[in-house]
Amino acid sequence: MKSYGLYVHGEWMNTTGRMQVVDKYTLQPIAEIAVAEQSHVNRAVESADAAMREPFPPYERYQVLSRVSQLLMDRKREFADVL
Repeated sequence: MKSYGLYVHGEWMNTTGRMQVVDKYTLQPIAEIAVAEQSHVNRAVESADAAMREPFPPYERYQVLSRVSQLLMDRKREFADVL
C-alpha cells in the first residue's frame, strides 16, 4: 500500500496521524495519507501568504502552468486509476 506525507513549503513534514484511503467500489484500503495537525496548517497558510506577496510575472506563471499541464498529461493513467 502506498503511503503519502505532507509537502509544505518545499519540504516533507512528519505527522503523528495517518488515515487510510479506501477504494470507493471495493472499500479496500489503497493508500495511507498523513493527517495535518494545526502546526502544519499554520505553516501552509503562512507559506501561501508569503508566496502571494512575491512577484510572479505572467510569462513565468505560463511556464509553470505549462509544465504542470505536461506532468498531468504524462501521468493521466495514474490519475484515472485513482479517480
